[in-house]
Amino acid sequence: MAPGNGTCYKPMKATSNGVFQGDTPLDFALPLAILQICLVVVLTRALAFVLRPMRQPRVIAEIVGGILLGPSALGRNHQFLNTLFPAKSLTVLDTLANLGLLFFLFLVGLELDPKALKRTGKKAFAIAMAGIGLPFIMGIGTSVVLRGTISKGVSGPPFLVFMGVALSITAFPVLARILAELKLLTTDVGRMAMSAAAVNDIAAWILLALAIALSGTGHSPLVALWVLLCGAGFVTACVVILPRVFTMMAQRCPDGEPVDEIYVCATLCCVLAAGFVTDTIGIHALFGAFVVGILVPKEGAFAGALVEKVEDLVSGLFLPLYFVSSGLKTNVATIHGAQSWGLLVLVITTACFGKIVGTVVVSLLCKMPFQEALAVGFLMNTKGLVELIVLNIGRDRKVLNEETFSILVLMAIFTTFITTPIVMAVYKPAKRASKTEYKHRTIERKDPSDQFRLLACFHSSRNIPGLINLIEASRGTEKRQGLCVYALHLMELSERPSAILMVHKARKNGLPFWNKIQQSDSSNQVVVAFEAFRQLSQVVIRPMTAISAIHRMHEDIGESADRKRAAMIILPFHKHQRIDGSLETTRTEYRSVNRRVLECAPCSVAILVDRGFGGSTHVAASNVSSSITVLFFGGKDDREALAYGARMAEHPGISLTVVRYVASQDSSGEIMTIDLNEGSDGSGSSGISDGEYLAEFRKRITEDGSIKYEEKVVKNPVETAESIRGFSRCNLFLVGRMSEGPVAACLSAKIECSELGPVGNFLTSPEFVTSASVLVVQQYSTEKRSTPRHSSMSSGKVAELPAGEFDDGKMEAPAAAFFSARSQLSIFPQSDSEGFQLQCECDTVLLEAEMVTANVTCPKHMVATSNGFFQGDSPLEFALPLVILQICLVVALTRGLAFLLRPLRQPRVIAEIVGGILLGPSALGRNKTYLHTVFPPKSVPVLDTLANIGLLYFLFLSGLEIDPKALRRTAKKALALAVAGISLPFLMGIGSSLVLRATISKGVNDTAFLVYMGVALSITAFPVLARILAELKLLTTDIGRMAMSAAAVNDVVAWVLLALAIAVSGSGKSPLIAFWVLLSGCGFVILAILIVRPIFKWMARRCHEGEPVQETYVCGTLAAVLAAGFVTDAIGIHAMFGAFVIGVVIPKEGPLAGALVEKVEDLVSGLFLPLFFVSSGLKTNVATIEGLQSWGLLGLVICTACFGKIVGTFLVSLLCKLPVRESLALGFLMNTKGLVELIVLNIGKDRKVLNDQTFAIMVLMALFTTFITTPLVLAVYKPARKSRRPDYKYRTIERKNTATQLRILACFHSTRNIPSMINLLEASRGVQKVENLSVYALHLMELSERSSSILMVHKARKNGLPFWNKGPRADSDQVVVAFEAFKQLSHVSVRPMTAISSMMDMHEDICTTAERKRAALIILPFHRHYRFDGSLETSRPELRLVSRKVLTHSPCSVGILVDRGLGGSTHVSGSNVSYLIRVIFFGGRDDREALTYGLRMAEHPGISVEVIRFVVNPEAAGGEIVSFHMAVHSSCMKSLSMDAEMISELKQKASKDISVQYEEKVVRNATETLDAIQEVKQCNLFLVGATPEGGIGLLLDRHNECEELGPIGGLLTSDSTVTASVLVIQQYSDGNNNLATSEEAAVSQLEEGLQEKNKSSPDSN
Repeated sequence: MAPGNGTCYKPMKATSNGVFQGDTPLDFALPLAILQICLVVVLTRALAFVLRPMRQPRVIAEIVGGILLGPSALGRNHQFLNTLFPAKSLTVLDTLANLGLLFFLFLVGLELDPKALKRTGKKAFAIAMAGIGLPFIMGIGTSVVLRGTISKGVSGPPFLVFMGVALSITAFPVLARILAELKLLTTDVGRMAMSAAAVNDIAAWILLALAIALSGTGHSPLVALWVLLCGAGFVTACVVILPRVFTMMAQRCPDGEPVDEIYVCATLCCVLAAGFVTDTIGIHALFGAFVVGILVPKEGAFAGALVEKVEDLVSGLFLPLYFVSSGLKTNVATIHGAQSWGLLVLVITTACFGKIVGTVVVSLLCKMPFQEALAVGFLMNTKGLVELIVLNIGRDRKVLNEETFSILVLMAIFTTFITTPIVMAVYKPAKRASKTEYKHRTIERKDPSDQFRLLACFHSSRNIPGLINLIEASRGTEKRQGLCVYALHLMELSERPSAILMVHKARKNGLPFWNKIQQSDSSNQVVVAFEAFRQLSQVVIRPMTAISAIHRMHEDIGESADRKRAAMIILPFHKHQRIDGSLETTRTEYRSVNRRVLECAPCSVAILVDRGFGGSTHVAASNVSSSITVLFFGGKDDREALAYGARMAEHPGISLTVVRYVASQDSSGEIMTIDLNEGSDGSGSSGISDGEYLAEFRKRITEDGSIKYEEKVVKNPVETAESIRGFSRCNLFLVGRMSEGPVAACLSAKIECSELGPVGNFLTSPEFVTSASVLVVQQYSTEKRSTPRHSSMSSGKVAELPAGEFDDGKMEAPAAAFFSARSQLSIFPQSDSEGFQLQCECDTVLLEAEMVTANVTCPKHMVATSNGFFQGDSPLEFALPLVILQICLVVALTRGLAFLLRPLRQPRVIAEIVGGILLGPSALGRNKTYLHTVFPPKSVPVLDTLANIGLLYFLFLSGLEIDPKALRRTAKKALALAVAGISLPFLMGIGSSLVLRATISKGVNDTAFLVYMGVALSITAFPVLARILAELKLLTTDIGRMAMSAAAVNDVVAWVLLALAIAVSGSGKSPLIAFWVLLSGCGFVILAILIVRPIFKWMARRCHEGEPVQETYVCGTLAAVLAAGFVTDAIGIHAMFGAFVIGVVIPKEGPLAGALVEKVEDLVSGLFLPLFFVSSGLKTNVATIEGLQSWGLLGLVICTACFGKIVGTFLVSLLCKLPVRESLALGFLMNTKGLVELIVLNIGKDRKVLNDQTFAIMVLMALFTTFITTPLVLAVYKPARKSRRPDYKYRTIERKNTATQLRILACFHSTRNIPSMINLLEASRGVQKVENLSVYALHLMELSERSSSILMVHKARKNGLPFWNKGPRADSDQVVVAFEAFKQLSHVSVRPMTAISSMMDMHEDICTTAERKRAALIILPFHRHYRFDGSLETSRPELRLVSRKVLTHSPCSVGILVDRGLGGSTHVSGSNVSYLIRVIFFGGRDDREALTYGLRMAEHPGISVEVIRFVVNPEAAGGEIVSFHMAVHSSCMKSLSMDAEMISELKQKASKDISVQYEEKVVRNATETLDAIQEVKQCNLFLVGATPEGGIGLLLDRHNECEELGPIGGLLTSDSTVTASVLVIQQYSDGNNNLATSEEAAVSQLEEGLQEKNKSSPDSN
């Protein structure tokens, strides 16, 4: 374009060469964008911290932060503005901001449930309409005034509509957080406001679409109509098509399993594509993203996974740029003079008047109290991000000028700012003082038959099974009114967008989850659990939700208890039990919540230390069999615990043991009598002493056989502890928190958790070994509580119990004390823009003059978003739609190529490199029209910046995968291979560089070119190699482990060499520059280790397993990655080096590293990283390789690269005495290239070290060497398939010599399978001989394309070795801890192993491992898991296919475990095992195998086995059970003979061994068989055969859904009343090991028998 007609900027390059090379980082797009992101994040977070005491939402801080950075404040300094936010950077800034906004609006759409909107009440709908209609009209009136003053000349209709929309908006997300902060979410006002705001939100988007449609250039009045029609058509098409696609995805994403990466990537691409369509239509890209978010199904794990993957990176880093972009357009200085300020007041007044008055009037008409109506009015006046979006679109469309825009922004800030203080002033819900009807604040009461009200609190689904089973035990007699439970879900309010999901739950607060209206959250396990409990137990339950900050959560608990008149609050302990039985802190903040509740509660309080009480699911009343022990020392807390225990004893399935401890008269001074103060005489709220209470209690239980009372006289603490250990096999301990008397006081020398008291501390200490849960009870009292301090008690003396350590002062009436404590416990603390524009214009004129002089065409500056196709704009001329098209194009192409290359078993990086080349000038780019349309030069800064940001975070993930501790333990052979695989190729690369410099690379920097060529040829791609090895099933072999170890070392060395190459590739101004670059790089690494690593360790310690990582930590880490990239870019060693170092120094222990991978990988690897391959492909032009010389040089480079890697590795492997084939395979594997290779080449190209032809040659070399790896390895290395091992004798459990070692291959997919699997192995160990049982624990892990799959590779490197080596390691891995604990406690040989493969090939790993380890039994987890309510839920359908293939191809017997919580949620030690196992025996080899396994289990001292044999009644002839003609089959006769022989041996054993019982049941038909099985369903485990022989089993199999379980297994699994786990066993057989084939033959035999019966009885029909 001609100078003077517009703005022209010099295109910005992405990365700099560093300050030592004379470059200013802020002149380059990537470091400048990094600085902008970090600056706005730090400023907005600081402002949010400052505004927190004023209880303002974070959006206020973000808007204000953006304004402060713009021309209104800091931007008044022109140097600051032109340095940090130069005009040439605005294209990149706006594009990043709009991408962040796009995905954020998608998240907002995810939070809105269309089904919930349909159920909005009439009142809320009327309030929403009033809150839209009147402000809209007032906005139109205000627009008339503004058009007559400061907005002259703007288009009339668009301005009217924009003003109406701006004043009528209510910000739903902001309102939700304000209501939560003010504790109003659970009130009528909160629910009404939320319902109205949800309707308002949808209406606002419709009005916004209308406003955008009207804001055209005025070409034709029909344009707006076409825009609206196309928008409506887009929404209709989305509604028709997308829900079906998303529903299919959601159905394939079961809870508890990771969502497939392809589904996440496809959904995010769909969001971008929808944005492109709506931008083309002309209603802004945001509209499309919002619509897609609404249409994603809210049920299941899919929607939650999308939120988890997107929210932190988008909301934390990209979205704040939008506030900067808005702030740069806001200049408060334009509001000057009385007229402008008067108009500001007018706009604010009009906005407030319209919203508040309209809402208040309709609320009063709906008969709401005036105060509530006024509060709703102010709440509906809340503005937020959507308001800012409307204003920015109006500004971009030139509907709003600068002054009007600033006025409306200030209006939005003001109205939102005043909401919280005004609502607090006008609406104060009446604080309910102590109610006269609130009589029962304790369980101990005169009339125990009164209704018992219980407030049960829980933080997560982990707390629910134990809590529900405790409630089941608490319901006493079968009187519905006897127990009323309020289940309070405690949810922390955060700044994440997903916090609004909690708000939807809170809107149903106090209402049953199971109303008549169909719920959309049926997948919520909390809902299912409590609904099942209500239906089974007939107990009144009111689920509730409390959403608040952690530091104020105790207020919600106290208020709820006071409002619901609860007699007891049950809190979960702040520690949870790990699989090995030890207690691990969940979150330290939960302890503070518990302590404050203990201090302020208006009733009794109990803290539950859950060790898997009742197992992992709800135990139905008829199946309850629990032993509860009350330890009574004296005092009101102990009496409260005893009263609770007495109530539990009313349950028919509970036995209660009350143990009273009395100090011996002869205590030898070890237990001293304490002089009790006044008020400590042992009397409590009931006014009776301990003695009187116990006497009355003993009188009541004389006729109750379920209660046992005994007294223990003890002399010292040692005797007391030993006595308590005698009751360790119970299910639950009930103890008082502050037990009185000398015995309790001397029990614990050190109290770690004062909230548990001395007895509770002892029961939860590591010294006390038990699997029993503990309930610590504190009785309500108006007196001041005494709490022991953390001090030692010397022997023979008892320190005086000091005052409470929570707060001072006595508790008044409970409500008053609670509310007064709230305040004590809340610890929270000519305008300048014209000058800026003039400066930009001056710079522009100078630049234009230079370009005109040089006769260069000036490219047109790109704006972020277009006005739409109907307004005459081409979307591809605008940055946002163009980058969307580029992303979608490269993702579709690379995924398609990856699918095509899958049969060739090529890694995905091949498809990505080829895709980039195809999009570049080598193929499609040969068409100049295509190239200049889809990849125009003016789009390169945005493309390269996004590509480098994606690369930055991808290399951060790569650093996360590398564990420095593991590198130190690398074996010498692998180290030698790595050195050889680097040094020889490096030397060969230097030699090749000499030839290239003499031919096609003349004039390049000598030293830099030599180093770059050496580095390029010596690299081995660690991630690519890992996937190739997994694809070829070599990860678990010696060659795989050797290659992975060498590649890991090579990866680190490659980064060091790359830093050297970058350092020497400067402009050559001084030889000292390279030295300074390297020195500064080393200094950066040292500072990262000394300063940054300790910070990350501190973060990791505050992140606990099973809990979400705080958003602040995630955002802080991601910002640190960017900051490190900025530093290393400024040094001159590329930004990605800093990101990689940060990834390496982050601790790999704990959930922090895993959470970072989860948050970043899919968005970065799926969308942003592919742009790097496009960027590389645009630089690759294969056409430059022309002529014989060029192709000869390509052959030379390929030969040199292959020769150096392969020969170097091959020779060293031979010296290490590896076989020739393995050495050659290692050479080919180490020759793998990948992304790091491409990075090196691109840096060389950008630094002008590599010219176009050399660059193309090197890219093709990398592509070729990687492509040939898989076929060459397959050709030279074929691991011999061991057909049949001569020493593999025992392939079944049934054998002649039962004393031989039993080898079991126990497979598991996730930690969910581990507890029951370990308890099954514990039951299998039989007699106490270490060599009698050998276990191989095989972790089955799916290989995916995610970068995090490399974490699995690290585990696979330890395959076949114990997890517990002598070296230091992190014990955070629950798998490691669980099996280590089992090994140490049970003295069983355990070898943990890992198999990594695709689902289709997983059975091969299982069968191969079983063959190699000579296993007699493979145990597989069932593909369904049990929910809290006992129903079956499919984990993953693919797991069923794996099990069926193993059953078909297994080299030994196979067992499928249907887990219903065998032994609870942790490993039960041998001394605590108490199982009843029933074997169902019909006959046949599978039943014999099950019986043999059961008899082996009976050798365990804690297990009793009952064998039930079903026999056909002879009178059944001619009935349902058909008699088969088996005489003709010798195999069948042999089977019958073996059955009879085994039963005979069993009877002999049963007569001698009391742990084995035998029973025969005679049945005539299938109905009698089912009834007989129902009678024996009360046990811990069923052992059944997969294919029982005889007519009974076949008749039961007619409607079996899961053929792999057989008829009996399918029956026991489908029956929801069965709570026992089921192990279905198939015995190995040489002839036919296919379960399905066996069943088909048996069914065919049955049909023949039925046909014979029908022929013999023609009248049967």
